[in-house]
Amino acid sequence: MDHVDTTSAIEAPVDWRRRPVTSAKYPRILVVHSRLAEPYMARRRSRLARNLIVLALLAAAAFAAWRFAPESLRGAFDRDGSRTVVAGGLNACTMAAPEVLAQMIGRVAVEPRRTAPAQGVPAASTCTWVFFGGQVVGRAFSVDSLRAGSVNLGLSDYYRSIVTGLEYEFKQVPATVIGIGEEAVAAGFDGGTPPQMVVLGSDLVLTLEVAGIDRATTEAFARALLANR
Repeated sequence: MDHVDTTSAIEAPVDWRRRPVTSAKYPRILVVHSRLAEPYMARRRSRLARNLIVLALLAAAAFAAWRFAPESLRGAFDRDGSRTVVAGGLNACTMAAPEVLAQMIGRVAVEPRRTAPAQGVPAASTCTWVFFGGQVVGRAFSVDSLRAGSVNLGLSDYYRSIVTGLEYEFKQVPATVIGIGEEAVAAGFDGGTPPQMVVLGSDLVLTLEVAGIDRATTEAFARALLANR
């Protein structure tokens, strides 16, 4: 019987510990893994896009709810969420008709926006009049609002304290304004930010911070506000 040499048909044992596993050795496994991962990544990107769209819609809805809410509702809460009581029922936004104010400053329209006084400011009412190219932020202080804010000053003394503050802020004595209220001053119209006017009336102190109009126009605006007081 002939002897058959089978040594060439038997592979030598492989030491797998010494052979590194490379991507080239398992190309089909990597391809399958990649194809399985693609739908998962696509779903993840789709969920992220949907979440961003939902957040954008919620933000737009919140802004619209605030923007088109009644003024009494928008101005009813302070920054910390607490109820703001308007002393004496004073509403700065109704001191003059918007069309009258628009005529005084030479604009087509003026939109009054009633807001809550900032925390710590003893104002009875705050209003921002918005118009093309600028705005006026007005704060009206009454005897009742000063008392509610624990400010132990009368209107005259409180007016003078504001005037003193303007002098320190702008490093110059505020200019006297004639013919508005009992007393009035203006500061910052020669380059200060923001220009301001303060008026002492018979029953209130009115401060105006302006943007987009000059001193003469601000004076006309203040006269219109105090015309019926």
